[in-house]
Order: sequence, then structure tokens, then C-alpha cells
Amino acid sequence: MFVPSSPRVPISVRSSHPTALDDRNSPQRLPRINMSWENLATSVNANPIETTSQPLNEIGRVQRTLWMKEQLCQQLGTGLEIKVTDNRHRMLSVKRREKTVVIRCHHMFLSAPIAIVNAIARYALHSDPEAAKLLQRYVDQHDRWIRDPLPQDESKLRTRGQHHDLKQVLQRLNRQYFSNKVNVRICWGAKPHRSKKRNSIQLGSYVVEDKLIRIHWVLDAPDIPAFFVDWIVFHEMLHHIYPMPIVDGRRILHTREFRRAEMKFEHYAEAVLWERTHLRRLLTA
Repeated sequence: MFVPSSPRVPISVRSSHPTALDDRNSPQRLPRINMSWENLATSVNANPIETTSQPLNEIGRVQRTLWMKEQLCQQLGTGLEIKVTDNRHRMLSVKRREKTVVIRCHHMFLSAPIAIVNAIARYALHSDPEAAKLLQRYVDQHDRWIRDPLPQDESKLRTRGQHHDLKQVLQRLNRQYFSNKVNVRICWGAKPHRSKKRNSIQLGSYVVEDKLIRIHWVLDAPDIPAFFVDWIVFHEMLHHIYPMPIVDGRRILHTREFRRAEMKFEHYAEAVLWERTHLRRLLTA
């Protein structure tokens, strides 16, 4: 369950001006730049970009990679190789060879609208600074897809909070609604060392590759009702059950079947109302 969140991971680039792209064929080696979110906040337009709330599955990645390659080839007019990564620091890079351009991009770009794909082409061709701003904004709005390193020892996944035990919540909901057929893990998201002002928040996420549900730490508070924590966990469990089809090049995250299943939650109406009336409290926690 997602409202686009504030950026949290700096992006390292090699460039003469702040961009999301690493150009490896410049005549001289430029120093690595760690872009600060404070600088980005003043340079990036605040208009929303079309987003999706979940990464693509393996089939979706293949389909979107082929589509993106076709779009970029038409604009670049050269051979093109696309490598999809799950990097944690460099989100997008380009390397020019004699007859080929090699673009390495984080998998978040596979869910990007055509405007972002066009921006990749403009930057690759002309180092367009406006395209760079657009790309950086897209990364900012999808930073939740930049994976934190998972503990090798599953016992290190933090499930017990001060006020809510996610393991118990997951087990109870699994029995009540799914006949114990949802085989996923769950944990609390990491709390930052210092709080940041935000105008949006992602309360829960489901990482398909890891079968892992993450719940925002802000929900582990005494004034957060248990039914609302249940509701967020229930929503993410549904993402494990229901496929997310691609229609006309866009992935449908919440199908009609998904929405109907959502409404089976015992406290559905109460949870939706609580979220609407307490959003400001969640944003300022």
C-alpha cells in the first residue's frame, strides 16, 4: 500500500553535472559525485510522475525490457544492449561502444512510462539536463525499490515491535483468510537515524523475489489500532496471491479481483476511514 515516499538512498554518478546517468566514454575520468537529496529537492520539479507500486515479476521484466529496447532503438538509431540490474547505488549508466550503446538500468525503469524512456534517450544522445532532472525525479519516487540488504539469518528479520508483533499478525491472518496458504516472510522496515519531513508515505510493500512483506516502522506505535496494522498486512498478502497483468504496456497492480478480495477484510470500511482521517499523523510521526 503506497503513497510515493521521500528519497532515502543517494545515487553515485560520474558526470560534469548532477544526473542519474553514468557516461563512461567521456574523454577524461571525472570524480564520483554523491548527490545530496537537499540539492535535488531544489532542482527537481514537484509534479507527479506516473508510478507503479510493485516491481515486475520475471515475465514482466522480459516483456518490458523488449519494449523499452524497441523504443530506445528508434530514437538512438544505433545498436543497443540493455542490462537490467538490482544495484543499490548506481541506478542508470550508459557506455558507448563503436556501434553499440550499452545501458545498464535498475529494474525500476522497466515500469517507467514512455516519458521516462524518452528521457533516457535524450540524455544518452545529448546529455540533456532537463532529461536528467526527470530521470532523477523518477528514481526519487521509486527509491523504495532499491533493496536493503536482507539478513542471511532469517531470525534477524525484526518482526516483534514495541506495540505490534508482525509474525503473530501474519500467522493469524493466514489462518483466518488464506487457509495458511500464503508462504511469505514479514518484517518491520528500518527506522532512520533521524526523522525527515515527508509529504507521502509507503505503509507496506511486498518484494516478489524475496517473498517478503515490509511494514513501515511508523505503524509500531501505541495509538495505531491493531485492525489497521492487520489491514496493511492483509493488503500486502493479497499481492502474493493475485497476479499483476500487463495491459497495453502497463501493469495493473490492483485488478477487480484484487479489489473484491480486499473488501473481504473484516474491518475494511473502518480501516479505509482511519487511514483517510489519520494520514497527517502518519506523515508527521
